[in-house]
Amino acid sequence: MIGRGALAIVAGSALHAGAQTVPTSPPPRAHSSMTFDRARGKIVLASGGTSRSTEPRFVTYDDLWTWDGRKWERLETTGIKRTAHNLVYDPERRAVLMVAGSASDGPGTPPVYGKGLLSLGATGWQTISTDSLPARDAPAADYDPVRHRLVVFGGALQQSLLGDTYEFDGTRWRAASNEGPAPRQGAVMAFHARSGKMILSGGSARGARPRELLEFSDTWTWDGSKWTLIDSVGNGKRVGAAVAADEARGEIVLFGGQSNGALDATTWAWTGARWERRATSGPSPRVVSTMAYDPVRRVVVLFGGRTANGDLDDTWEWDGTRWREIIPPSTATSPRVPLVGAAFDEARGALVIVGGSAANTSMAQTWEWNRTAWKQRDGNGPSERDEPMLAYDRSRKRTVLYGGSLGRVTLGDTWEWDGARWQRMATDGPSPRGAAGITYDSRRKRVVLFGGSGEAGKLYNDLWEWDGVRWNRIVPDGRGGNPPARALHAIAYDEARGRLVMAGGFVMENGGPRPLSDTWEWDGTAWQQINVSGPGARDHLAMAYAPDRRAVVMHGGGNPSTGLTGDTWLYDGQSWTKLLDDGPPRGRHRIAYDDREKAVLLYGGWGPKQLMNELWMLKDRAWTRVSP
Repeated sequence: MIGRGALAIVAGSALHAGAQTVPTSPPPRAHSSMTFDRARGKIVLASGGTSRSTEPRFVTYDDLWTWDGRKWERLETTGIKRTAHNLVYDPERRAVLMVAGSASDGPGTPPVYGKGLLSLGATGWQTISTDSLPARDAPAADYDPVRHRLVVFGGALQQSLLGDTYEFDGTRWRAASNEGPAPRQGAVMAFHARSGKMILSGGSARGARPRELLEFSDTWTWDGSKWTLIDSVGNGKRVGAAVAADEARGEIVLFGGQSNGALDATTWAWTGARWERRATSGPSPRVVSTMAYDPVRRVVVLFGGRTANGDLDDTWEWDGTRWREIIPPSTATSPRVPLVGAAFDEARGALVIVGGSAANTSMAQTWEWNRTAWKQRDGNGPSERDEPMLAYDRSRKRTVLYGGSLGRVTLGDTWEWDGARWQRMATDGPSPRGAAGITYDSRRKRVVLFGGSGEAGKLYNDLWEWDGVRWNRIVPDGRGGNPPARALHAIAYDEARGRLVMAGGFVMENGGPRPLSDTWEWDGTAWQQINVSGPGARDHLAMAYAPDRRAVVMHGGGNPSTGLTGDTWLYDGQSWTKLLDDGPPRGRHRIAYDDREKAVLLYGGWGPKQLMNELWMLKDRAWTRVSP
């Protein structure tokens, strides 16, 4: 917690052995604490609290959970409530320790401060020290494995801030220092193994105005005898961040908190000499979340925290390079991400979407729309990426995924989804790329891919087929010429005529992109450019074949002159005909055909001013929004 009366944060708990599996995450909360229990081989999370819009308005938890990298598991509790506390693993005693913290029934209720030092044993929490640390909450704490001491600094007691340093040697507490960092609450502290010192950063004091926080930006080291100021700027003014020591990489990882009065979503690392900014994307901005390092899986795990809209229960992992969302917030009832790949699974009656971005973070999510609701599916599949290329292989009843991009890196792997699990099929074939066109040729029973953009923006005009085992490059006979290399185009297979239809996209010309207005057909042997008028030059468009209309449906896209459009066109092999002008304006979206509903589904993409995550349906002559 950032001090009672500062951000008004909450709650706590304790436990018993006798674990039972719970198929969900811990409920949303802030001011919780985690550490890795080496005896159990799992991360342990204890207590915390949350405020709610319904009664009771304030909930303090007395639960305890473990995380094994795949699922959360709840342990029975003994009813000890605690918030703004610290969990620390003591390797000498092979025990998880709980230090400091308080419990309250809500704003306006005096907090009850935790007494003594607690140890998590086989039968629950046990008091191991009555020669206790003076009461406080929101201190900074960690274990020094070199000196075999638990170190605690500062915190808050009622309206008073503390600036003292205490150490516990396994038998008793001692007051180690009253000099060093200014009194504060909500600072973070972790042991840096390579330097052999404790590192303390940030925190806050109270300002002159009610509820005003004065954030600290300083970084200090503790060597067992004195504090030394080593950086006055560090990772910026910050309070209520989450911190964990990444043992494998020799760094201390810090995320989020409140910085300059605003919630933050930046990831920093202390290298031993300085703070370095590592990422600005990942978990959403939040304060008083909790993190712990898993030495078995070599990742930092983050859980929960507080936002302006309430508390969270999502789980993330940091591998030293990027964040990966493992469990989304329980409030997520839809994918919440645009820039996905999509295909319609005809056998199962489900729209499958994969990947995408949220808050500048690429996702590894798989979701399905079953004509009634969204459901998140198995996450053990393709890694995080934007706009992978998806097509449904009707003969093999598989959704095929190829490539996509992650930032400026293009990907070249191939996966298949059977409705229950993902399987990686290949890492060779087309060169890594994004923004290609992909569709399914039902006569030849092949997934077909054309063009796209690779490393350094290189554009392609190669044609590939996937037969379920390998990719094969197809060389046109050249009778009708070949389309120029392009990206952000669209292709669809006209089943009635046995032709692949391609339209739009962009080429590079005079150092910049030029949107295209051409239409091409592929008959399995040769390309032919079709001289028809219709949709103007555009890229970022989407197409799908609609058997009930016996036509290819094109929607959206645009160019610098027109901006994004919401028009819908039909191509029957003879001409383009405008069906609608008033569809949702979109670019980089996905459309697919639902055979039972005889409707075209549209998901995600760019809107006129922002990224969109809505689902729309085209039936007859109207688009209808069917899912937020």
